[in-house]
Amino acid sequence: MQLMPNIRTILPKDSERLMLVLLMVFASLILISSFTNLGPIYLSDEVHYAAKAAHLAGQNNLLSSSWHAGYSLTLVPIFKLFGIQQTTWLAIATFNLILLIGSIGFWYSTLQHVGISKTQSLLLSISSLVCFSVWGFTAWMFVNPWMQLIIAMMCRWLLIKHFYRQLFAITLTSSFAYWFHPTGLLIAGCAWLVVIANLASSKHKRQLKSIGSTLLGLFITGSLILLYQAIHSKINISMGGD
Repeated sequence: MQLMPNIRTILPKDSERLMLVLLMVFASLILISSFTNLGPIYLSDEVHYAAKAAHLAGQNNLLSSSWHAGYSLTLVPIFKLFGIQQTTWLAIATFNLILLIGSIGFWYSTLQHVGISKTQSLLLSISSLVCFSVWGFTAWMFVNPWMQLIIAMMCRWLLIKHFYRQLFAITLTSSFAYWFHPTGLLIAGCAWLVVIANLASSKHKRQLKSIGSTLLGLFITGSLILLYQAIHSKINISMGGD
């Protein structure tokens, strides 16, 4: 079954060319915005993600906040390597761009898996950058590129046919989604609802092992979410407050 109509049946060739030109302009704007005027913009999100990353890298400060530390944890190696200097911001912009490229790769794989042509998959994958306005956040220390990648990963995992591999991937991804942002809990909840719905409508529902594995995955997800809350509190206490 063809899941979506062929773009060629909807758009004339001139419109296709225009779309490609607009996508090239869009991609160029992403690159330009990513590597010009590098440096902090001092919005509260960026200040506190940066403060947590620098603190965890050994450059102690007392800028405790409620922002989740998952993104900051992934930036620790950059702060360890470069410290606090202009090069750090270039490295962060590059890191964010890698996250976005990774999300495009996952969307492309997902669309190919459901039978969409390579060209259409690529065009739709690039258009996914509009989500979370990630094209505008690449040069900033914001969590948006990570959230884009997590959602793209989760969509791909939900199409894995091997039940236990799917459970393993969703358990890990949904567990750590919350580490990056509170809305990660919503992403995790949606993914597990799909898993449970699929289990209820398939032959796996008659297998005690499958039900047990699903419950174990839910338990691990919940445990890692609770573990993060303890870690979050300890980080904030070490920064002067909780």
